[in-house]
Amino acid sequence: DLHSSELVHAFTPCRDLHDQELPPTEPPITKMFTSSDGQWLAAINCFGDVYVFNLEIQRQHWYISRLDNAS
Repeated sequence: DLHSSELVHAFTPCRDLHDQELPPTEPPITKMFTSSDGQWLAAINCFGDVYVFNLEIQRQHWYISRLDNAS
């Protein structure tokens, strides 16, 4: 929350829905972007994988892997 400088929710990026029960194993996030309406958060790891989160329901919505395993 920008007004209170308080952590509201922490996301754990995962490639598969079933990975949410496992400890985090994904590479570190290096970039994050939010949509202009504040509904979406895109997080990109050091290899270029993209995780898209819906901030309204506070869940991961999509995972986009890097193209041709390139970083």
